[in-house]
Order: sequence, then C-alpha cells, then structure tokens
Amino acid sequence: MTLENLEKDYWPEPKEFPTSMVKEIYSLRKKEIDNFDPDNFRLLISQGVGLKFLIPKAIELLRNDLLTEALYYPGDLLLSLLRAKKEYWVDNIEQYHHFKEILLESEKDIYKSDNITTEIKEEISLTIKNFLSAYE
Repeated sequence: MTLENLEKDYWPEPKEFPTSMVKEIYSLRKKEIDNFDPDNFRLLISQGVGLKFLIPKAIELLRNDLLTEALYYPGDLLLSLLRAKKEYWVDNIEQYHHFKEILLESEKDIYKSDNITTEIKEEISLTIKNFLSAYE
C-alpha cells in the first residue's frame, strides 16, 4: 500500500515542483511503504507527512537498532521521530508508551556506540530527555 491509498488522499501533481524535497515527498506518497528505506521514513516523518502510518513502522525499525542510519548519521531516523509533531503523540498515547519503552531499554546503547560523535550522542540524549518530559 502507498500513503495515497491508505490516506485516500490523492494530491494533484503540479507542473513544476518548488523544490526537490517537495518533488521527493510527492514521489514517496506513491511508493509502496513496504519498499521504504530508513531515509524515506526520516524525510516524510520530519515533514509531518503520513505520520499515523509511518511512525509505527519506523518504531519497529528502531526496535532492532535505535541508531538506524537513514541518510546523515546513525540516529537520524530516531531524531525525526523524537521531533515529530506533538499532536501525533498526544493523539496516539499508546504508541508513545510503546516508543518510550524502547527508548528506555535502549538509551544506554547510544553511549556505547563507536559509530557516532560525542556531539551527536549528546544531541540524541537531550532530545530523548525533552521528548520524555514533554508527555509526562
């Protein structure tokens, strides 16, 4: 299934796209979600597109590896979920609690990782703390 099919929302395609990102978003809405790579999830979630369908699948990716690398660095997919629209988490509190469990179980793995810089570790840790405190 595609986001278009799931949402039953078919966006008309403009003659010209204002940016390459907008063009990519339009294209991804037509792509089978089962064929998404981590960066497809990162991009759409960071833009607030298709959250109710994409966040649960992205959480399952993170369950296997909290520091899944989408495009830029290990943990960039995680950061996109932590920064997703607050309304999503408020409206999907059970999903929040499920994600919270994964975070609490795996957060220590961030500091053990040799694949990310200290700055990224600190950014992820701070973003997790802010995420958790925002919904308590």
